[in-house]
Amino acid sequence: MSKKEQYDSIADTFIEAKHDFFETEKDLAREYILKNLTDGNGVILDIGCGAGEDVAAYEQMPFQKVIGIDPSIEMIERARKVVAHPENLYVAGYEKIPVPDNSIDCIVARFSLHYVQESDLAYQEMFRV
Repeated sequence: MSKKEQYDSIADTFIEAKHDFFETEKDLAREYILKNLTDGNGVILDIGCGAGEDVAAYEQMPFQKVIGIDPSIEMIERARKVVAHPENLYVAGYEKIPVPDNSIDCIVARFSLHYVQESDLAYQEMFRV
């Protein structure tokens, strides 16, 4: 089963489990990102944005634009309900990031980098954008 198929089939369960976990545990990665990206004013890309919680948080920061991608249609549909700019969400993954060359200032990938199977291609795409 591909990661897209996996998350399409477990979207609600994943979102609920993640929410339940972070109700009792500190989200240290999110705290670090929000604390250290405060002066960003360019374009940020969240790869593997899932249900969009982080995209919504980044939209509250001084970025010109926040883009989110996820290979799961179901996760993107849920993300579109919680972000301010759903037009900036795309069904996509590391292998083909749907933005022009050199258009991204910062990439975050909190819950997805460990899924990459073709790391050379993923890093080439991240470098390209």
